[in-house]
Amino acid sequence: MNHMEVANRKESNRRKTKASLNNSMRGEVNSKMSMENTKSTVSPVSGSAHNLLMRKHSNDYQHNLEYLKKYRLENDESALEWLIFNNTNLVHKIIGRYTKFYHHKLDYDDLFSVGLEGLMKAIEKFDFTYDNNFSTYATYWVKQAVTRTIADEGFTIRIPVHMFESINQVMRYEQKADQGNEPIDVSNLCGELNIPMEKYEAVKRVQTYMLKPTSLNGFVSKEDEDTELQDLISNENELLTEGGSRMYDNPEKKAMDEDLKAYMDKMILSLNPREQFVITHRFGLNGAEKKTLEEIGAIEGVTRERIRQIEAKAMRKLRTLLIRYKEYLIN
Repeated sequence: MNHMEVANRKESNRRKTKASLNNSMRGEVNSKMSMENTKSTVSPVSGSAHNLLMRKHSNDYQHNLEYLKKYRLENDESALEWLIFNNTNLVHKIIGRYTKFYHHKLDYDDLFSVGLEGLMKAIEKFDFTYDNNFSTYATYWVKQAVTRTIADEGFTIRIPVHMFESINQVMRYEQKADQGNEPIDVSNLCGELNIPMEKYEAVKRVQTYMLKPTSLNGFVSKEDEDTELQDLISNENELLTEGGSRMYDNPEKKAMDEDLKAYMDKMILSLNPREQFVITHRFGLNGAEKKTLEEIGAIEGVTRERIRQIEAKAMRKLRTLLIRYKEYLIN
């Protein structure tokens, strides 16, 4: 199956899932109206799937097994609709944790559709002959669908799934240690997660330079809102002590910063002299004072618009080089 066929199949599944969800929501309204007009008690294991839903359901998922049997053994589509509806809160709860995860570009609706795909996979795969909790089983598949989609589609450069899973492992370990006010011992971390030191260092590089916090996403200026600071990472003013020397939490961070700084210097030197001057003074690099478009234009003897054009052209060059650097970090 080629890439296009896979994409078409995914889109088809998403449409089917959304349609089932919408139908189930409409069915819930009808069921509630019916409940008000009936006083009979319906057995959860008898009658049609529609009648099963005349019982009150909260978020306890106690009837998941009955719906699963109705759908899988009898191909009852209404049971599928209600099974989806009865577990949408589970999907919402899971994707709520990933909405702003590493500031990816997917929106809530994107993640919700993907989460429903994971729920559908759980419905198709769950073995109801065992005494297992469906919501626990579904949680695994929803999480997997969401995290893999974020890795594949959430960033400008695709992050391999294996790398994304390693990042999640390291992050959970560090969060746990932080909650317990424990210092992070990298050797112990690698031992517990069963990853080599080289893998840990690769994870931290990707975390630091590809999954940077939004503080690097600010616009250069109101005049040029298409240029993001993350495209021209500068650590010139980070982690400075009062004396002006750098202060690092660990030698690995220092080595990564120095590696990036060296690459950034090479990137700047690849520009022509006028582009170097504009970028250096727009961002305040290498000790230069930050200046506005008008100020740089006055120095160069050209208009503000001309400086903006030079800056835009230089940034396009730097973006290309930065993408190459990020691909190098991943590989």
